[in-house]
Amino acid sequence: KDYEKALKLARDTKDSAKEGMVLIGLGFTLLRNDTVEGKKKGVSYMLQAKIIAEKNGELAQATFVQEMISKALKNIQKMTPEKKATKTEEEKKDSGLDVWLACAKGLVKREKIMLLMKGTPVKPECKHSRKAVRILDKLGLDFGVYNVMNAKAPLVDALKKEADWAFFPQLYVRGKLFGGVDILQSLSDDGALKSALEKLGVSESEFGNPRERCEEKAPPCASEHTKDLGVELTDEENELMVLISKEGTDDWNRLAETLSKRYERKVKPRELKAMWKKIIPTIKEKVESKAKMKCGHSCFTCPTRHDCKIHDELKVDIEDLGS
Repeated sequence: KDYEKALKLARDTKDSAKEGMVLIGLGFTLLRNDTVEGKKKGVSYMLQAKIIAEKNGELAQATFVQEMISKALKNIQKMTPEKKATKTEEEKKDSGLDVWLACAKGLVKREKIMLLMKGTPVKPECKHSRKAVRILDKLGLDFGVYNVMNAKAPLVDALKKEADWAFFPQLYVRGKLFGGVDILQSLSDDGALKSALEKLGVSESEFGNPRERCEEKAPPCASEHTKDLGVELTDEENELMVLISKEGTDDWNRLAETLSKRYERKVKPRELKAMWKKIIPTIKEKVESKAKMKCGHSCFTCPTRHDCKIHDELKVDIEDLGS
């Protein structure tokens, strides 16, 4: 009833964008119904939403709705009018994945050119995303961005599945995966990136003057090269070390709040303190041994060593190490 009231209000005020969103909500609710009749009503509302999205030029929304319609029609075909569909736990899980995959398909079409990256163009969260932005910015290219660091885990998994590629950044052109940073770098080095994009329909007007948006200050090496030092850490321990390299340990409550989102579970400050205390000896041993990373630097020769808080927390004097 709430949806119906909202739908009437949107239509009375001729707010097509709101009408489309209400139709999607109403349709999605009905698609979760266990009867054929309920699902058919859901499809009907979704079709209306798709028409509105297309009229408003909302390609991503239209793609998302079409994916939901296609999945619903397949489910309806498997059902008989007389019998309710009893979903198994596995089917419910698959149904949830279908929703996230539909979101992913719509997301990559949100703009003609979409870069899925860690962070933002102004503040990338990894060296690969930083490199991708700089390569595209050299062409003055206009492109949309989605920060996967802010995405829920199921959406990230769906984006990886959609691309059949487990790493970010990912560049999409017209809804199709163009490639990751290695492809961008290779084509850029060969002077062939612009022509490759033009072949996919990117017009000359979409290129402009080169620009520089990334912050010059690079993240501490601990955020990129931890494993290069030969430090064997679990994923959670590595996340903790990376965060401490950037923020230190002055506020364990803030660290716990940040890592609770990344771990997707409630983390208490005392748990992080115990984890940090456990891995400190191993990390300190590697730092003091002047172990080198893939970049060729050890901690005492690293260009970002003065921005990294790991050394302070380990009580290691990197200047003395270098002497």
